[in-house]
Amino acid sequence: MTGLFGMPHFDLIMNLTGSSDKRLIASLDKEHDSEFIKKNYKLVRIIPGVKSTLKKLKKTYKIAILSNSAHDSILRSVESAGL
Repeated sequence: MTGLFGMPHFDLIMNLTGSSDKRLIASLDKEHDSEFIKKNYKLVRIIPGVKSTLKKLKKTYKIAILSNSAHDSILRSVESAGL
């Protein structure tokens, strides 16, 4: 099971379902993202000191988020964290 961590969603779903049906995999991936947005974003918590650190860094650097999560999931998480 640990070999599945970090795997792209498409490959992960293909491995878990045993299906290579691209429509099915895309549908399951979309459903996963939708469920994350509806439920899991509420669990996002900001680590103490992150806001002040980001404010300081923003004065000198451009700040970006790199993730393999869907754009909507990231936006909802960032909003939920109050950033």
